[in-house]
Formats: sequence, C-alpha cells, structure tokens
Amino acid sequence: MSVGVSSMEEAPSAQKDAQANPGSQSMNQSLPVQAALSDSAKTINQIQVLNSENRDAGKADENEDDKADRNEDPIERYLPQMLNNESQSFDDVRKVLEHIVVCKMSEAAAENRYAAGQCSLKPLDPLGNAIVSSHALAAYVSTLDISTLRKLTARIVADTGFWLARTFRFFDSGIFCHDESREGLVRTLRMLLHLKYEKYAVEAYQALYSKPPCIYVSQAMEQETPSGRPSIGHALCSALGLPRACLRIIPTHNNSGSYQKMNVSLLEKQVEQDLNKGCVPLIVLASAGSAQCGQCDNIDKITEICKEKNIWLHLEGHSLASLVLGSGLNASARCGDSMTLPIGNWIGVPSLSYVTLYRPINPTLAHTSGLTLFNIHSKLHCLPLWTLLQTLGQKGLSDRIMQCFKMTELLFESLQSLGPCMEVIGCSKVAGVEGGVVALADHVAGAATPAALFETLHSVVTFRFRQISAEPGERDFDFPKANNCKAASLRLSESYINNLNLWLGQMIHREMPTVSLELTEVEGHGICVKFSPLESAQVQGTTMCDMENFCKTLEEHVAILAATVIQKQKLHQMLDGTHEVFGRNIRLVEINNWAGLGGVRYIPESWVDQLGQLTISGKDYINQINSQLVAKLRSSDSAFSLGEGTDGLLCVRFGMVSEDLLVEELVHMVLAAGREIEDSSKELEEMSELVRQAVEQANAALEKENEERIYQEGLLKHVPIVGSLLTWWSPPSDDGAGIKGRCFNLSSGMVETTENTYKYHMQMKSEAPAPNTPPPSQQIQIQNKPHSRTSSQGSQRSQTSSH
Repeated sequence: MSVGVSSMEEAPSAQKDAQANPGSQSMNQSLPVQAALSDSAKTINQIQVLNSENRDAGKADENEDDKADRNEDPIERYLPQMLNNESQSFDDVRKVLEHIVVCKMSEAAAENRYAAGQCSLKPLDPLGNAIVSSHALAAYVSTLDISTLRKLTARIVADTGFWLARTFRFFDSGIFCHDESREGLVRTLRMLLHLKYEKYAVEAYQALYSKPPCIYVSQAMEQETPSGRPSIGHALCSALGLPRACLRIIPTHNNSGSYQKMNVSLLEKQVEQDLNKGCVPLIVLASAGSAQCGQCDNIDKITEICKEKNIWLHLEGHSLASLVLGSGLNASARCGDSMTLPIGNWIGVPSLSYVTLYRPINPTLAHTSGLTLFNIHSKLHCLPLWTLLQTLGQKGLSDRIMQCFKMTELLFESLQSLGPCMEVIGCSKVAGVEGGVVALADHVAGAATPAALFETLHSVVTFRFRQISAEPGERDFDFPKANNCKAASLRLSESYINNLNLWLGQMIHREMPTVSLELTEVEGHGICVKFSPLESAQVQGTTMCDMENFCKTLEEHVAILAATVIQKQKLHQMLDGTHEVFGRNIRLVEINNWAGLGGVRYIPESWVDQLGQLTISGKDYINQINSQLVAKLRSSDSAFSLGEGTDGLLCVRFGMVSEDLLVEELVHMVLAAGREIEDSSKELEEMSELVRQAVEQANAALEKENEERIYQEGLLKHVPIVGSLLTWWSPPSDDGAGIKGRCFNLSSGMVETTENTYKYHMQMKSEAPAPNTPPPSQQIQIQNKPHSRTSSQGSQRSQTSSH
C-alpha cells in the first residue's frame, strides 16, 4: 500500500524486534523460506559457473547437447516444445533452465563478437544476492494469511516510504513502486484529472470536452526517447485516452550555456494563452539532468510559474540522485510536486522497481487513481527496495552516488586540460568545480537550493572532438598539451568530424571496456561520446582507478586525432596541384566514412591529361595500378589500405598518424612505388606486344610450312585409303615426321622450333644472335629427302626451348 509518511512522525524502524505473539514461530527456528532461497542461489551459482567455463573455453570442443542444439533446425530452435506428460523434479527443471540460459548467451555472443563481454551474466555481489533473494522472499511470504500479510505489507511500505523521503529530502511524500518507468507518472496524471475535474469519475472524457487539459513538456525531453518507444508526451496521452491536442511542446534554447533547456518565457506565454482559451494547465514535465547531455531545466523559475498558476510540476533525470548527497541535512529540498527515481540503475542492482515520490493531496483521489490501490501482493514489490536500503544504509547509498559524480568531475577536469579542441556539450566550462573532485562535498553543502545542486554537479558528460575557430572566418587547431600549436586553414567537413568522434569512441571503448561509453548523435553537434556513470558505473564495476586510466587513454587518442588533422592540412597543401613533384601523378581523393589522414590516387602518365575523359579501360587500368600499389606498400607497412573514393575509383588510404610523421616522405614513397609499378606495367605491355607479333610470325611460318609439306608429299597422301596405302608403302622418316612446333625465346626475342626440346628432352640455352642474323621468319627452311617426295623438317636446330 502506498502511504504518505510525515517527517514529524517517529520513523518506523526495521531494526526493532517485534514482540512475538504466543504460539508464533520461535525466532531461533529457521524459516522454511531458507530452503527455497538456497535452491535459488544454487541455480544462480550454477549458471555463473557454466557461463564462466564457456567463456574460458572459448572455441573448445562442444558437448553433445550443444552439438544437438547447433544441428537442429534453426526454426525449431525458437518454437516451443511440447509439454512433458510426466512430472519432473526441480533439479531437472533447473538444469534445463541453466542449459537454455547458457545457450542463449552463446548465441548472442556469436552474433555480435564485439559485444561478447556484454552477453554474459554479471557476477552477483553480496548486495545483488540480497536483492535476488528478496524477490524470492516476496513471492514466498505472499502465502501468509491475509491478516498477517496486510500487517507485513503496511510495515514494509511505511519503512520504505519514510527512508526514501528522508534520503531524497522530499518530506511528507507518498511512494509508489512500479516496474514500468512511466507508470508512476501516468497514475499521477490520473490523480490530477480527478482533482481538476470533479465529474471525471462519472463523465470521463465528456468532462474534458469544454475545458481540455494541457500537458507541458520540453522539446528536448520529448525527443529524448529510446528507439522503439513512443515519446513521453504521446505515451501519456495514449495511456490516459487524451487527444494529442492536449500536448504542448515547449521549445528549448540552442545557445551553449542553456543548450536543451526549456525556454521558460515561452512556457509562461503558452500557459497564459491556454488559460485565456479556457484550457486547464495540468502538469509541467521538467528535466533534472537529461539522459543525453545532463542538462537541467531552470527549475527555480519553472517552480515559480507552477506555483503561481497552480500547475503540478514533475521532475525526471539523473541529477535527482544528487539529492542523496545532502540527505544528512534536515532542511527540506523539495523541488516540484513529484519525481520518478530509477534507483536500481543508479546503484547497479538487478530488477529493482522504479519509485515515484509525490505530494499527497487527497487520499481518496490517490486511491482512485491507483497510487494507493490496496493490493497487498503487488505492494510487496517494494521489499527488494526495502532490502537495498537496509543493506547499504545511508552512508553506503551516498557513497555509491558520490563515486559516480566524482567520475564525471574527473572527466570534466581531464577534458579541460586537453584544450579547446574538446567540447563538452551544453557546458562552456565545468561549473562550480575548481578544486577537483576532493571539493565535491563542499559544493554539495554550499548548494542553497536543489536547482543550484543540479547545476553544480553533472550526472552526464557528453563531449566531442572539434575543429575550433581562432578568428571569424579562420579555423585553427591545437595539439593537446603541445608547445607547437599550429594553425590550420583547412575547413573540415562535418561528416569527417563525425568520423573522428566515431573512431575516438570505438578505440577508447576497445581499450577500456570497464568504462561504458555510448556514441550518440546530438542535434546541432553531430556524433558525440557520452559517459553516464549513473547508468553504467555500478553495473560495470567501474572504479576511480579505471577512470584515471580512461583519462590517460583519452589524452593519447585525442593527441592522435589532433596530429591527424594537422597532417591532413599539410597533405592538402602539398597536393593542391601546384607541387612540382607530386602535382602531376598524385591526386587527393575524398573518402566517405573514413577518419584517417585521407586518400591519394596514383595517376599513370598516359592518363594524366585525360582524367576528364576516362574510358572504362582507363578506369580499370587506374584501379589495377592502385591495387598493385597498395599491395606493394602493405608488404612494408600495414598502415596502408585499399580504399574507394567518392568517384568509385580505387585509391591508397592512409590511417591515423602521429605528430612526428613526415608527410612528404609518405607521399614520396607512394610516388616511387607507383612509378615502379607503372614502368613494370609498360614493360609487360611491350613484352605482350612482342609476343603477339612473334605468335603471328610463328602462325604464318607454320601455315607456310604446312603448305610446303602438302605440296612435297603430294595430294594422294591426303586422300583417304590411298594415303594410308602410300604411307605403308613408303613410310616417312623419323626425322621428317610431322611439323615441328615453335617457341619464343624471351632472351633473344626469336621464334625457334621445338625440335631440340623433343629430340633431346632438355632445354638448351642459345646465345644471342649475331647482328647479321636474319629475322625468325627467314630462318625456317624446307629440306627434301631422296626416298620420298618430301617431308617437312625444321630449319635450324634451336638451342633454346620454350617454357
């Protein structure tokens, strides 16, 4: 049951032992639930062991069950099996479950090898074990009799509500636990409809017709929706059966200091217009730390407007976690009328319910809207949360939240040290932090209002690598921590900067997998890298030591990016077409989706002046030259790769480079290798032309020799039956039988017979012909034999043979 707990009441303590009634179970006697919890723990441990064994084994031999699963029909793998007729023991069922879990994790890892580490069950720490056990315990205690269960539920809900109200300094608040993130807001809106429209419970939507309600949400909050889910405004309208006309999208600021913040003046103007039209302003949804950039709306001004116009204010965002840091203070820090808290994500515990704290206005309306619906079974959902608060305590909860904010401040400090080449989205500088992460507690204590606390501490760091402008119309670029910062007049395209940030995020994530990063596209800024420790640090087990290593890795990769951009500037200046050495044969190439130095293409000399009229054969020849060029360069350095320009032709692609690289030597290497390949190609063309001419000569000689042989042998030898009889009567000699073949000697360039090859079964090397040696066609002679009319015989004995 959801209840409102007053801060003036005495806190119900779970630490006090309730007096046992006569006949009740002894406190020393073990509860039956311990056996169930032991079985549950055994299942979890066995799955973790199997998962660890599979991960360590890698691609080891599969067991019989895995082979059977792999060999089965892929369609049948996703179809449900028939239920067994016979009953099974829980041990058998547990083994089946273990096998299914491990198999599905293996399939997920095989489908995405880059996310293989995320496809495994994370080991449970003592806190995780306590939460999982409390889920089983909540199901088990629901078997109690209704009277006892009602008392137990009231106690658990009262304790949890009081502790959370004190922890988040939201005194006199009601608590509602829910599994879906927006369910608490939906029920709060339903309560407001009952409050604003007295006949809503009877007339439903007809009561809204004359005075439609209005829901105000910022444009950034409406657009910040996970893929596959409706936006928050549309989801609320659908859940409550309201038309989309009730939704009011308030534009946001685009300047750096107030990026993605709700425009308060436009909000106030919109509220006035709705009141003049007879509409009923119902609720304003404000962001206290957006998930994308961590920006907070102007909470103080929005609160003033809502109080003046009697509008409900609901807050969401990761910056609400900072309220825990000041929980030791007795002063109330209520900001708004309700807030939704994803405590499970912040602490890193599995399957913890969302919590909505709200200002109770009328118990009857809260009951009607479902915020205090008395369902003792569903109210036990807060038992894991009750267990969490008991296990961590006030200090443990505050320490975990404080560690996340220390990580963001450490990253802010590191980004500042890298210079203006790194941009933090929505923040021109690190607000409120001058003394480093050690002074965080002082800033928390010095924050006068929750809004000031939200602005001081940042829950999300979204940053990007950029090209900066030193003067209007001129761009320059700085090396981080370099003494020789050089100006760069080259204006980089937005797509290239996006590629640089993609490379930065992917490389850092590959080298530092313990620090969870997310690549996100921010409107007006392109691809950015987001770090949100409240979403991932506790789940990933990220430590401050990991963050220090992460900052060092970030510094190294940013230096590589800066060096690449400056070297790209030099490359463009060198290959602008005016260079006396490179300007003719080496051309710059634009490459899509490539973050490296860029690409160049070697143009053969025969096509330099015909690039505007390239034929298909010319394109094929250029592609062939550049393909061979990359293969030759990669034999000495793997940094070269084969790429394709925007024009569809192949090119030599350069990757990321360092500051000490000599670009001129790099281009010289490409030019020298290209000319060498081109010269070799010309020699092959000349050789092929020579071979073609020699083949034509050999064919002509063989045709002429064949005609001579037919003439000398006589036509009768080629008549069927008669020719066989004449051949039997006067067989040809072995030396003159048949026509000898021809071979082309690559050394001498002569066409010779193959007589020596077949006569001596060996290749004989001939010397170069004398200057007065007649051409090959003149060296072929016909010799006659006295015992027959004629038979063809080779001209001279060749002293070389063909390959």
